[in-house]
Amino acid sequence: MAINQKLIRFYEYAQSYVRKERSEELEEMRQTSSPDYFLRLTPDEFMREYVWTVYAAGFKNAVLERKFPALEKAFEDFNLDRVCRMTSTATALSIINRTKKAEAVLEGARLISKIGFPNLKEQLVKLGADALVQLPYIGPVNKSQLARNIGLASLHKNDVWVKRLVRLSSSKDDKQMINDLSQRFGEKPGIVDLILWRFCADNAWKFHGHSNLDDFYGSL
Repeated sequence: MAINQKLIRFYEYAQSYVRKERSEELEEMRQTSSPDYFLRLTPDEFMREYVWTVYAAGFKNAVLERKFPALEKAFEDFNLDRVCRMTSTATALSIINRTKKAEAVLEGARLISKIGFPNLKEQLVKLGADALVQLPYIGPVNKSQLARNIGLASLHKNDVWVKRLVRLSSSKDDKQMINDLSQRFGEKPGIVDLILWRFCADNAWKFHGHSNLDDFYGSL
């Protein structure tokens, strides 16, 4: 099945936008996708990405981006040992009032400490992203996001934007769509996902005179 031409044009617009407006984020993801990034990953770096993934689930990205520096302070600069010793989530709740998410961070940190971070990394190498679902608030969908962000594997997250693009492009499924774009543009799946997600999360179609994704896609 040939790749949808509108999908190609959509991706070209998204790629152009991200290269211009979010170049630092794109470069950071390219570095994350390098072969040795995961090998050098520290416990604190893992905690940063874990906390982001926990709070990003079902939450507005723009709000999380704005409040994440304060969350970092509330969670002891994402230092694994210090987070494990936390006895209260009050400060975190004063920033984003999501009790289950805050408690999940503490529970997850203690589980990582119990397993041992080197042992957790070994599990991830052997089992891949599936090993991440043992952590609180990590499930079948956002395990791919966390795996990508820690450099474990270049995967995509089948989020609401990907699902809408699958529908609009009449792709067989999310995997086919991402893989088709990956092959067409010579990018890893995780990079393709970032470009699509950032364009959509920023509602970047507004710069082309459209108010929503469907209208913009239909105009291509």
